[in-house]
Order: sequence, then C-alpha cells, then structure tokens
Amino acid sequence: MNRLYDELPCGLLELDMNGNILEMNNTMGRLLGHETGITNTHMHDMLTRPSRIYFQTYFAPLMMVHGEIAEMHLVFRHRDGTAFPVLVNAMRQEDRILCALVKMTQREAYEQELMHAKRQSEQVLEDKDTAFRELQTLMREYEDKRRELIELNQKLSRLSITDELTGLPNRRFLEERLKSLLHAAYVNHVPFSVMLLDIDHFKMVNDRYGHHVGDDVLRELGRELQAIIREGDTVGRLGGEEFLVLFSSVDSVQAEVAGNDIRLHMSKREWESCPITISGGIAQWRAGDSAESLLQRADRALYAAKNGGRNQIAIYKEEMDV
Repeated sequence: MNRLYDELPCGLLELDMNGNILEMNNTMGRLLGHETGITNTHMHDMLTRPSRIYFQTYFAPLMMVHGEIAEMHLVFRHRDGTAFPVLVNAMRQEDRILCALVKMTQREAYEQELMHAKRQSEQVLEDKDTAFRELQTLMREYEDKRRELIELNQKLSRLSITDELTGLPNRRFLEERLKSLLHAAYVNHVPFSVMLLDIDHFKMVNDRYGHHVGDDVLRELGRELQAIIREGDTVGRLGGEEFLVLFSSVDSVQAEVAGNDIRLHMSKREWESCPITISGGIAQWRAGDSAESLLQRADRALYAAKNGGRNQIAIYKEEMDV
C-alpha cells in the first residue's frame, strides 16, 4: 500500500474470498501489535472467539450475496492478548475483499455508559414516588451521553472522508465521487473532466521556510480552492502538494477555462504564508475510461505543464504519451 493509505487514521485490510489476509496498512499493523503487518493468515485468527463465530456465520454469506458489508461490529485481539472493538466496512472487488476498520474503544465506552444509565433508569422507575429527582438526573445524563455518542459518530464519519490538514475531501471521497461521475458518463454519456493541480517548487518552500510554512501554504490553498470552484464541481487533496478538481458536465476546453481562472487567482492573490503558483493537467472522460486511465492522462498533462515552465494549465494530447 502507498504511504497515504499506510498512514490513514483507520485500518485497511485486503482479503481473498476465503478470508485470508493478503495485505494491511501500517495503521492496522499497529492496532494488532505487528508493526510489519501480517499476511498469509486467516482473518478469523485475529478475532476473539465470539467474533470469530460471528465472522464465520455472517461475513462470508453477506459478502457473497450483497458484495458489501456496512458497520459490522467485530472484536480483534492485539498481539499482547488484549481485545479491542472495531467497526468494519467491506466491499468485494472481483476476487478480493477490501475492508476499512475504525477502532471503537471510545464509542464502546460511551455505549456501555448509556446501557448502564438506562438500566439505572429502569430500576428507579420501579419506585418513582421516592426517586423522581434521581430519575430526572439520570435521564439528563442519558441524554448528554446520547448526544456525545451522536457527535462522536458524526466526527468519525467526517474523519473517514476529510483530509486532516486542509479540511478538504480526501482521496477516499474523491475516488467515490469519481466513480459516480464515471457511472453517469457511461450510462447517460454525461461529459466531465478532471484536473490534477500541483504547487510549483513546493520543495523549495519547505526547504526555505520549513515544513510548518509548507503546511500553512497547503491549508491556505485548500481554503482558496474550496471558495472559488464552480458550484457542482469537487476539489480535494490527493496527498502531498497534489490536489484534484472534478469538473462535472464539461469538456476539456471548458475545464481549461475554469482551470486557468483558478491558476490566475492563485498567482495574483496576496498569500498569508508565502507566494506560490500552481500548475494543472486536464483530461476529459473518454468511453471506456477507468479512474486510473483518466488520472494517468491528467498526470501526463500536468507533467507537460511543469515541463513547459510551470504556472500554466495543459490539456492532455496524444503526443504527451511519447
């Protein structure tokens, strides 16, 4: 797995259709206490006995029938023998199963507190004449915990699709949005284009001013991109200094106009951190495109823009393949 996926704040597992572990990211390895990861091991060997039974009973049948699993609760065993709960989302891709796992220790503690408060409330109800005030207190605590749990769930949901540094949609969100655009293009022949953006000479910014200023530049660029993109378009951070803009319902010529508007805005504005320029590469959807082929063409166009002097937008052309 690449560096970005390795350091995501959630565990990632790749399984074969029999449940054997093919690959995991660094985060999952740390959760299990195996810094180098584990392969050629069955997933149920990582689970507690009750979760192993639940996994064998429900996971494979649900995956075969529906091709995906949403929010399955399982309990894994750390290398030192301690157990920790996770929330599992999984989907089948051909002969593989991709799993995303979020540790639920804090959430489970909230749920236990909720159940405890609920049981206390029920007990107090048996003698409501003498314990009315206590009941009201417990119910307030119950509502407070319930609100905290809702907020925690919302935070976990945002975290899974948001880039922590810039607050923009992250790679995972962009991949899902790109899938939707590809589907609409395939079914309804709705055109769209993509633009890869890169900060010019970003390494020099880090070397000259330090990485903290580099982070400030990324945050400031993220805010500006979010503020000026067209309604209906999507912008997010892929990683490092690379961003992706998804132009819906436009061809590459229209996308170039919008891309140059963005580029000019960035070159003329007064930056709080340090002045930068950006370069971009645009590719338009073609029949038969996959996300990978489309982004590869955009990347070649970006390379051409940088090779041509930077601070410019380039549209993919066939000669860029040479």
